[in-house]
Amino acid sequence: MNKSTNILYDLHVHSTVSDGTYSPEELIKLTSDNSLRGIAITDHDSVGDQKIFKHIIESRICIPGLELSSLNNNVHILAYGLNWTEPKLKNFLKNQQRHRMNALIKMCEKSKLLNVPIEVEEVLAQKNGDIGAIGRPHIAAVMLEKGYVSSIRDAFNRYLRKGAPIYEKKERHTHAYLIKKVLEWGAMPVLAHPGLIEEHIRKNIIKESIDAGIAGIEIYYPSHSEEYIQELVQLAHQNSLVITGGSDFHGTNKPQVYLGMAGISEEDFSIFSKRLKEYSNFTI
Repeated sequence: MNKSTNILYDLHVHSTVSDGTYSPEELIKLTSDNSLRGIAITDHDSVGDQKIFKHIIESRICIPGLELSSLNNNVHILAYGLNWTEPKLKNFLKNQQRHRMNALIKMCEKSKLLNVPIEVEEVLAQKNGDIGAIGRPHIAAVMLEKGYVSSIRDAFNRYLRKGAPIYEKKERHTHAYLIKKVLEWGAMPVLAHPGLIEEHIRKNIIKESIDAGIAGIEIYYPSHSEEYIQELVQLAHQNSLVITGGSDFHGTNKPQVYLGMAGISEEDFSIFSKRLKEYSNFTI
């Protein structure tokens, strides 16, 4: 595990809006309790409702963001400084949620064929009926409640990981397309956790992302080695990319990861916030 020295900002955090176990309000409190100066809530394909978004903005310590999954495994784009009222953003998220719902229906159908029946309504109940960024962790939670599996990890290993019997691929876009969309929304695009990208395509993905207009790269991440961090720092400097970092905190869904486990210093955040102003009207 590696992290930036003097971590004050964790720019990759998930809430109950998607597959985290802490609400945005709880995360904002945790930020202060952990002596952090700021976080970015980067949920999957959702920013929550207007009330949640307003609370994030008014907290003054939280950046509104998104994490978008591309066609390639673990090639994700982070978007920072979002405007909830942007029509293009709202339309995109509406379509993403429709794709998630279709995938959920198909996975529930598969579960019945395997004698571990899950109903769509049971999964939606995990998020109080909100489609939002409903996904596999919520199916896993139902499986655990019904005694089909011994843990969330067991549910993924046996039924929900890529290639497993219940897994259903969602409709996804190329990373270049997602970067273009983030720019259209007036937000700043960053390539997430490059160390998780399959090694044989990693360099090409990074190059294509730079060509597509990526603004930054997530250098500080729990699984990045010190050697790879130094390689990424050099890459960022050579290509004028902003340096970001975050824990990818999901609460109890990822118990080995804690808030502030990775992130950036005040110095790096000063550069980050200046670049953010070039792309977005959001200020922290």
